[in-house]
Amino acid sequence: MEAVAYRDVPVLIPSQSIFDVEKAKNYGYKCIEANCHKTSDNHYVVTHGIDGGLGHDFNDSEENDAYGISISGNTLAYLQENYHYRSTNEKYRVPITTLEDFLGACKKHNMYCMLQYVDSASVNIAKSILGNRLIIYGDVPRSLFQGPILE
Repeated sequence: MEAVAYRDVPVLIPSQSIFDVEKAKNYGYKCIEANCHKTSDNHYVVTHGIDGGLGHDFNDSEENDAYGISISGNTLAYLQENYHYRSTNEKYRVPITTLEDFLGACKKHNMYCMLQYVDSASVNIAKSILGNRLIIYGDVPRSLFQGPILE
């Protein structure tokens, strides 16, 4: 299995992508973690990110590292049109995964998601897709989510 997240390490399966969910299910995992980020046009994407940017998990169309490209400062369309997951396999070089697509993959594969708290809208999206197959972490107001919260 190849590593993820570092620029100088070859990556096959992009971290926090729908392919990552499929691979985790194939290995027998029951839960997968997702870091949620909000774009400038109020959509949510799933990626580790570094300091609010895309980090080393993405490249542009010329295969340049996308480190430092702001998530909250760009629209979902811009991010998806200009950046793709870094992978040694072209099949996995797809645009950033939306929260809905990631959670949809979790639901399809009957997996729990441990989701980083962003705001009430992201929690509501997650609840509408996964119901009780959800764990929220971060400083979450108890009024937003009655399920498991990791603090």
